[in-house]
Amino acid sequence: MNRLLIGLVIVLVCSIIANVLVFSFYFDKYSTSELFERFLNKNIEKELQLPKIPNFYEENILLLNFEKNVKDKGDFVEWKSLIYKKFIEIYDFKNIDKPALKNVKVESTKNIDSNILTKFSAKAFDGDEIIFYELKPNYQFESLQTVFIIPGSGNQGAADVLGLDTKYKDYFYHKNIGKKLVNEGYVVYVIENRGWGERTIDAGLHCDELNVYCSGNVLSRHLSNSGKDLFKLQISDSLQVFDFIKNKKYVDSDNIAVMGLSLGGGIVQGMGIIQSDIKSIVIASGLVSYDKVGGTGITPGMLEFFDFPDLVASLAPKPVY
Repeated sequence: MNRLLIGLVIVLVCSIIANVLVFSFYFDKYSTSELFERFLNKNIEKELQLPKIPNFYEENILLLNFEKNVKDKGDFVEWKSLIYKKFIEIYDFKNIDKPALKNVKVESTKNIDSNILTKFSAKAFDGDEIIFYELKPNYQFESLQTVFIIPGSGNQGAADVLGLDTKYKDYFYHKNIGKKLVNEGYVVYVIENRGWGERTIDAGLHCDELNVYCSGNVLSRHLSNSGKDLFKLQISDSLQVFDFIKNKKYVDSDNIAVMGLSLGGGIVQGMGIIQSDIKSIVIASGLVSYDKVGGTGITPGMLEFFDFPDLVASLAPKPVY
């Protein structure tokens, strides 16, 4: 009994010491009122602090900026042409007509909640494996309006969009949007972005299992060091899949929208500039000014000529949501 009592006392003392240390850490970091708010699970609003880039770095940038170059409607057509040409040059899209997808294979087909899910694999123009999904209603139809979804970054990938069971489901943030659209009568396609989802790389010691964003980031840095651009490759993959989609007999090729979620928002902007057959574009949280935010650049040299808001403006008169 005495040993048990002594053991309990030791555990109690250790617990008190641990709590005191934790409290001391937070007491030094936050005021009493902030601690009170946090323990009540209330959010504390913080003003967004944008980076302050020294002025000498900001000289001679955004040369094709919309505000600088478009003063009236007459300027727009010429400016849009300049944006298009510079986009093609910077991203090295000299050969826009990429070859059709090669070795397209149906990997699996199954029924999910009264819908039909098909998984495809194919060869990209550079030989990499493209993985994408088709989700369509399980009833007879001649053709349906179609949405091609480009997911955000992270290993959860297409599964997040389609609501599929995966070990990364705790990280989902796309809210099963693909399944919801199919339930409204659309055909939905979802691509896996290079570096994430089912297209992750073995990043070795650079990544741990809990870092769902690491694989794509490591691949992006490596490609940049090799003179390549992951963002461009993701656009190229998506354009190839788009061409495959529009030739499906049950897809209304005149009514194909592309939806970009987070990272995908930037990708669909690039697709919209190059691919005229896109009916409309939905950008969900991927529309951001890299000049204002800073520190998250994708392509070296981009801000010398334009920012993402300029690319979006150049998509007019195509509907953008």
